[in-house]
Amino acid sequence: REQNLSKIDVLLLNATGDQMKILRNARELLNTVKVVFISTCEPRVPFRNPHQFLRQHGFELLTHWEGSNRKGQAFFVKTSYYKAVYERQLI
Repeated sequence: REQNLSKIDVLLLNATGDQMKILRNARELLNTVKVVFISTCEPRVPFRNPHQFLRQHGFELLTHWEGSNRKGQAFFVKTSYYKAVYERQLI
């Protein structure tokens, strides 16, 4: 909102604990996002929170990995975009 953005293709969230706050405040903008790459860090940013939220907003989890330090990364793609790419009908 502060930047007057109307569309985002890729959203990278590495916000040290504020990921869910950012996602909740960007609900309308998420309609334009195709890819979300998000950092997680158990227990401060549990993976299940952004996973559930993004699924409810039409995203599919492609991969999630976590290191021995409990810090991880997750990669989500908008379901409609993923299907279009898979079918070679980019939108």
